[in-house]
Amino acid sequence: RAKFLQNVTDQALHLFQRSGFEKLSLEALGWLLVALSAEKIHNNHQTIELIYKYLKGKVSETSETANFITSYGDDGQLVMLHSNQRTDAILLESLLCIDPNSTLCTKLCKGLQANKVKSAWKSTQENCFVSVALDKYFHIKEKDTPDFVANIWYDIDYCGQHQYKGRTTNTYTINIPMKAILSPSSLFNMGNNDKNLIMQKHGNGRLYYRIAMNYAPSSLQLNEVNYGFKIERTYTAIDDPSHVEKQSDGTWKFKLQKIIRVTLTMATTQRRYHIALIDYLPAGCEPLNTKL
Repeated sequence: RAKFLQNVTDQALHLFQRSGFEKLSLEALGWLLVALSAEKIHNNHQTIELIYKYLKGKVSETSETANFITSYGDDGQLVMLHSNQRTDAILLESLLCIDPNSTLCTKLCKGLQANKVKSAWKSTQENCFVSVALDKYFHIKEKDTPDFVANIWYDIDYCGQHQYKGRTTNTYTINIPMKAILSPSSLFNMGNNDKNLIMQKHGNGRLYYRIAMNYAPSSLQLNEVNYGFKIERTYTAIDDPSHVEKQSDGTWKFKLQKIIRVTLTMATTQRRYHIALIDYLPAGCEPLNTKL
């Protein structure tokens, strides 16, 4: 009713006050935000901020995409017609109503596009809700046809430019050598060698860009890090426990020409797609078929 310009803010406010976060799903909160945003009075504004803060705690972000974390398992999805992409689409549409300049909107849009298979989503419902959300995103964020020039400087050094005219999905890359970023003296005195990467857009249209750095560590002894995955690797001797020893510094020592079993465990607390885990063999080892 709110999407057809009917004023239902009072009903939406009473529903939220009566049910709260415990009884309302993320989809329901998204619909309430659409209804509440139609008339932003003082009480509505407080409720919108409260729901918005709650949703921010339910989102999982990467450098490029974002998705909301739901509590329904696969069995529940079959019974309730629940869909992760439908939830993301509804919440994207609601965020465009209350905070269209949020970076979450762009990340949710890219996350929805990344889950297409043969130019479509998993079901008719997903196709409908996602298409409506992406259409709203387009008319709010990308309504101007691109006609601009993008320039890049690294501090005072000019790196290049590219002219964008018309809509296209092509990407263009400008590489800056690492030696231009880190001079020999800066390796020991980073604080006095800070420089800015400057991007300028002149003209109409929306520019999407990504800044990334490819580098190699100076030491091969790397500390463990957490980028959303937890990976554990353990080694077990088959014939004699003395064939495998874990040193005090965390490294492993194998006896030559002995059989070792590798147990690899990967865990993630977030929704992931198209992930392949590649575990390289330690130097000096070769794989064996245990069935032979």
